[in-house]
Amino acid sequence: TGKMNDGLNTMKVRRYEWSVLIQAAWNCGALEVEVVLLNEQAGQ
Repeated sequence: TGKMNDGLNTMKVRRYEWSVLIQAAWNCGALEVEVVLLNEQAGQ
């Protein structure tokens, strides 16, 4: 049972890492889009 629990824990950690990475990428992308939109509005 110990080995199975280890596997489940690493899967949870992997999932957590992925969700954090995806959230970070999403936030960075959203920030870049906002900056581009603001720059376009300022240029008009």
